[in-house]
Amino acid sequence: MCSTKKKIAKIWIKNIYYMLAYACDALTLSEFKSVEREADFKNIYDMFASALEQRISFQLRRGLHREYRSRTEEMTVLRGKLDMPGTVRSRIQRRYTVTCEVDEYSENNLFNQIIKTTAFLFLKRPEVDRRYKSRLKQKMMYFENVDRIDPNTIRWNRIRYDRNNRNYRLLLELCRFILDGIELPTIKRGAFSLPSLKEAEKYWQKKMSKVYEAFVRNYYRKEYEATYGFSVDDEWMEWQGDMKKNGDAAWRLPRMHTDITLTCDREDIRKILIIDTKYYRGIEKDNRDDIDRETTYKNDKPCIDEDNIYQIFAYVKNKEEMEIRSGKCGEVSGMLLYAKTDEESVPSDIRYDLTGSTIGLDTLDLNTDFGEICDQLDKIVHDYLSPDIRKQKKWI
Repeated sequence: MCSTKKKIAKIWIKNIYYMLAYACDALTLSEFKSVEREADFKNIYDMFASALEQRISFQLRRGLHREYRSRTEEMTVLRGKLDMPGTVRSRIQRRYTVTCEVDEYSENNLFNQIIKTTAFLFLKRPEVDRRYKSRLKQKMMYFENVDRIDPNTIRWNRIRYDRNNRNYRLLLELCRFILDGIELPTIKRGAFSLPSLKEAEKYWQKKMSKVYEAFVRNYYRKEYEATYGFSVDDEWMEWQGDMKKNGDAAWRLPRMHTDITLTCDREDIRKILIIDTKYYRGIEKDNRDDIDRETTYKNDKPCIDEDNIYQIFAYVKNKEEMEIRSGKCGEVSGMLLYAKTDEESVPSDIRYDLTGSTIGLDTLDLNTDFGEICDQLDKIVHDYLSPDIRKQKKWI
């Protein structure tokens, strides 16, 4: 398991693979059954170094991707395609060689260059434990003929996958995730420098928040996409009201964007669940730390972050009004789904009735077997939408 700084939620390495697989739509989960080795990590660099090393080991067992690359070389005999301008220059310089263009089947391509570049960045970081550096060095022996590149020159949106290299997708997404955190430039005293461990962890926490959101949303899409009457979306909503009365100031109201909107729409039922995912430490706040709250709350016990409650409540109420105006009149509920941390007090399966609307609070334990994570997510669908909903396809 991962026990990094307290700012980062604990999460097993194999579950990072699963989350990235769903979030990146690279769902080949049968590949990860061999990923069982877990450890206690001193910092987040160690965690990702170990994750990268394990994933490279898997790729090496399947073989490195190779492509034909064209190179120009002077030779004493003709081989490949004759390069006439180069050959003429050689003759003028009285060298008895011919210049040829040769197609070489090589592992020195962009896919492997990204992997080697990522690994060497870990080798340069003093925060990475020697054990993980040693394992990465052993793996790099297989990349001896592969060049390193500048991470800033990588055009991720131009990378294309086909049947010959699609097994690289998750590994490259992991590399991208890592490179963004390690190579994130910071300005100190007018100069650019690599981020500190604290800065990198803060950045990776934001990245993991996005991965966590995409994982939950794509899990429901993948596992329930063939289920009758069930749909998954991230929805844009406008504030509901009399916009004519609001006049020219109406445009100042921000649009609302839900993380996940689950809808069960059948002949006898229409229910909607809006889920807002939260991935950070500090699920509850201590009222005693804020004097201004003394008149707001009746006790000194920890409470849920008020911004989160206000946000999900606004989503639910506006969605309810949209349902009424459309004549569908579906039952709308909301949920704050936190990633479980090591805090002593975390909400678990709590429901509030707020002005006729159900608002739930729950935590998703990512530090357990992935099958149990699936069970937690399935339970949300059964409890809030319909117990009759069943997955049509079992991925694990």
